[in-house]
Amino acid sequence: MIIRPIFWPLYPILFVIGLNAAGGGISALGWPAIIELVALTFPAALLTYGINDAFDIRSDARNPRKKNMVEGTAIFRDDADAIKKLAPFAIILLVSSSILTANMQNIIVMVLFSLALYFYSSPPVRLKERPPLDSLVNGFFYFLAPFALGFSLAAPIDSLSFQSVLLLFTCAAGLHALAAVTDYEPDKKVRNNTIAVWLGQRGASLFALVLFALNLSFSWPLAIYLMLVVFTAGALTDLITPKYAKQAMTITIMWGVVTTLTYFIERILL
Repeated sequence: MIIRPIFWPLYPILFVIGLNAAGGGISALGWPAIIELVALTFPAALLTYGINDAFDIRSDARNPRKKNMVEGTAIFRDDADAIKKLAPFAIILLVSSSILTANMQNIIVMVLFSLALYFYSSPPVRLKERPPLDSLVNGFFYFLAPFALGFSLAAPIDSLSFQSVLLLFTCAAGLHALAAVTDYEPDKKVRNNTIAVWLGQRGASLFALVLFALNLSFSWPLAIYLMLVVFTAGALTDLITPKYAKQAMTITIMWGVVTTLTYFIERILL
């Protein structure tokens, strides 16, 4: 429940999609790439969700969303201390798995990815309280970085298409803004200066709406297009009636999981 295992496959799936987009394939994965793929499960999840929960105990205790495996749970101080102690080992494991690939571009992206995950929530940097960097940094590490890690193993990263970068980066940034809207009240009470507190609920929703609307004109196959339509509808719902932000975010998360799996199965496994 603490580290949200339902999301553990996300980074590996994006890694494999990136590899496939660069002309590689699962059958061509060597053992260093497989080790990196495995490292993108629990160790990366600990840095993404565990560190976030560990440093957000005060706001999570006031947050009615933090009651399930999808959106996380409020944790105890002992759990937070254990996660903080494990975090450096997770960073070392991720970077070490990248070094095994002997691919300099992969290593650079992994170092940036690991540090962004950690310092997003951890003081003294705590990027999640430096809007709009909180959403923009999410745009890098949540979708784009794992995709680029896989892509780098089959082609130079500088050959990534503008469409791919735009879609992955802004989609994750928009999703982060929507999530911040749902946490507006508890974050405001403990003075967490997120993008939603900074811009207000409707301002953050408009930010997400613009990103999703932009993406619709650059979207990939039908599954991705449908995902963005639902995300855009969620942002529009938040903009008009912020009191339904939780329900809109729940729908977008679950729809995103379904469409991502659908895209992965259709393009990679079939």
